[in-house]
Amino acid sequence: VECQRKYKMGGYVESYGICNDDASCMSNKDEEGCNTGIKCASVGGKSAEKRRKLAASQICAVPNSRIVCSDGMDQVNCLDSKRVALTCRVNNVTASVSIFGVCKGFNICDDGYD
Repeated sequence: VECQRKYKMGGYVESYGICNDDASCMSNKDEEGCNTGIKCASVGGKSAEKRRKLAASQICAVPNSRIVCSDGMDQVNCLDSKRVALTCRVNNVTASVSIFGVCKGFNICDDGYD
């Protein structure tokens, strides 16, 4: 995200700094449009010990160690149908799981099929 930064020189906020409940932009642009319905245990960046919201660009994205969710919940409910590997029940709700979320040991599906 390009914006006027609060604490650093430059105007770019990296992916792990978006939707982490810590506005890095003066305008809070990095915290806008975050999906409040999906949260995941995060890794990398400042929010390693917190649960975080996901921006649309982070859902079913190619895994990157700086923004991937340690529980795999960033690989659920894909917006791009080409990335869907399977559909299953997740927390008792039907959901899609991405090709990047299967066979990773996340146990996303209630029945463990992933």
